[in-house]
Amino acid sequence: MAEPSSGDQRAPGALEALILKRLDEDKAQDVIFIDLKDKSSFADSLVVASGRSNRHVSALADHLLRALKD
Repeated sequence: MAEPSSGDQRAPGALEALILKRLDEDKAQDVIFIDLKDKSSFADSLVVASGRSNRHVSALADHLLRALKD
């Protein structure tokens, strides 16, 4: 798995690790992890990823939602 870029050097927590693992398994491209802890009042982190096509991005989002619900 390629190391995601980070806005800070903080290691991702369990939830972030699950998200990054799922995106890697589904072949997401250009995955970036941005640490927002102590910088934002509404989020601790932000994950940005891209895909090869609209269909691929839609599948990434669907699979990620299912993994988070489980």
